[in-house]
Amino acid sequence: MRSKAPLLVGLLAVALAGLAGCVASSNAVPASAPSSFALYDPCAVPSGDYPPGKLEAMQQICHQTLPPVTGTPVPWLDAPYTGPRSTPKAAVDLAANYPRCSASDLDVTFAGWNTQDELGTVGWIVARAKGSVTCLIEGAPQVSLRDASGSVLATGMEGDGSHSPAVLRPGLAPHPSGPLPDGALGPDLTPGYAYGQIRLYGFCDPAQAPATVDATLPNGLHARLEVPPLPAATCQLAQAPSFVDWWFRSVDQPQPKVLPASWLQPIVSLPEQAGVGQTMHFTVALQNDLAAPVTLEPCPAYTISVSFLTPVGKGGPQLVREYALNCAAVKTIPPKSAVAFDMQFDVPADAPLTDKLWLNWSLGPKEAINVGVLTHPVRLVAPGS
Repeated sequence: MRSKAPLLVGLLAVALAGLAGCVASSNAVPASAPSSFALYDPCAVPSGDYPPGKLEAMQQICHQTLPPVTGTPVPWLDAPYTGPRSTPKAAVDLAANYPRCSASDLDVTFAGWNTQDELGTVGWIVARAKGSVTCLIEGAPQVSLRDASGSVLATGMEGDGSHSPAVLRPGLAPHPSGPLPDGALGPDLTPGYAYGQIRLYGFCDPAQAPATVDATLPNGLHARLEVPPLPAATCQLAQAPSFVDWWFRSVDQPQPKVLPASWLQPIVSLPEQAGVGQTMHFTVALQNDLAAPVTLEPCPAYTISVSFLTPVGKGGPQLVREYALNCAAVKTIPPKSAVAFDMQFDVPADAPLTDKLWLNWSLGPKEAINVGVLTHPVRLVAPGS
């Protein structure tokens, strides 16, 4: 399992300069837009131009690299969004619906090691329900790593992770041995089993070679599990030995092979300035940084939220506009790639020249707007400047 969820990886690129050069060319904007306009690199914006909390986010984003966007951006579509609305999902009280697994209900095995390079080596303790009913297990296994003589090499320290109960379905065969297959979102877990993750750093000295893992499950079941030799790649980086374990987790469905549009990361590229009472043209690249394609069917909404800030820090009005993305020519965004879309926003004629315009672009309808998405400052100028 990757140490941090997805996902939320990638974000904005140091390669954004390549994106800016692409979208600023004369054939990269629709006919209604000016033939060229200056785009800026948000990573070069002075720190004083970002409000509290945004600077730290920008510093984190600007150290990451994504592939540059190529090709002509998709033209802007002036169309309202008429698709489905976001509806919150009702939380399911698992503890009220299923019993806790007793020690006699479970069978526990060690599935294998997955090499995670600089993140260490991940192993999987897998629990299976032997009874005829669905049951829950909650918590992390208590684990000790032992060598061939039975001596304890390390005792696991509990790491971050989900604190929800794992749901075990009845009627499953013993879990296959060997490394877990890797999908676009991390190791591909099989519905119905409970997976307890352990992570090793170091232990590359032959005198410290792990041979077994002692595991005591939250329901009291104890097992000594033989483990295969660590993958050779785990010792490429010299690290002090340590041993961490995570709570048991489970999944309801297999990992998807095609991902929804919500997994895309917007990369916003704005002009340095915008004219009061005029249309501001900009681009948004939708980046798929994962190993599976992302579908744009059904075509998603996007929301532009614009606010104004005076020199003394007083906020002005906020304008929210919701549109349908122009998906006619783009149905899928392949893995590790991005597609740029032309955007525009009409700056109000009564916007004071002393203000800065702040734009927030979110994928999704307006009721699902993510106020944490990065905003970018644009200087307002007189028409024709």
